[in-house]
Amino acid sequence: MKQQQQQMYLVGGIALIAVVVFAIAVVIGNQGGVTSRSGLDYGEIPSTQLEDGTYVLGNPDAPITIVEFADFNCPHCQDYKSTIDQVLEELVEPGLAKFEFRVYPILGADSVYYAQLLECAADQLGAEGFWRAHEELFYHASRGVSGNDAGRRIADELGLNYTELLECTRSADQYNANLALGREVAVQGTPAVRLRYADGELQIGASERAGIPFDELEQLVQLANQ
Repeated sequence: MKQQQQQMYLVGGIALIAVVVFAIAVVIGNQGGVTSRSGLDYGEIPSTQLEDGTYVLGNPDAPITIVEFADFNCPHCQDYKSTIDQVLEELVEPGLAKFEFRVYPILGADSVYYAQLLECAADQLGAEGFWRAHEELFYHASRGVSGNDAGRRIADELGLNYTELLECTRSADQYNANLALGREVAVQGTPAVRLRYADGELQIGASERAGIPFDELEQLVQLANQ
């Protein structure tokens, strides 16, 4: 009898350990791919708006622009955001390069709505609204927040008029210019990175990989600044 009890305790202990390990694995798994806020003060970095509506962050005289086409709801874009954050901190903020973000909604209606929220945040707050919304929308999309809920959240976070935000999304279509431009430069998925030297045309650059690694981008920026 005593031996049977010991076996039962042993089996129960193993089962408990298995449950704990599984729970830890679930928690870790749920944290994968979740983006974090960069902490950058976008108000301290120059920003200009292009004729088609999008914004470019960085020193206007920088010789090279890193252009990203990305869908907020794309998991690979969410993963690549850490690379873009490094680009902003080490290349754009010091004035060596500019960064141009082209929201590229290709994953359905919710992706389109996220794109419209970006445009409409900028409609109320200009460049500050664009870049802060860019940050917050990646944050919420990586957590599976729906477009409608994301709209309410960024309105609260950025101090937007929610009624005006909703009204704006009914006609916001700047993303169509991004889709057209992306087709011209062979963007077939997201994230996609292209380069612009001075005020020239977009180029695919030294790498055709979806997201160019930071070390390659750094080398291209260094060469452009020589």
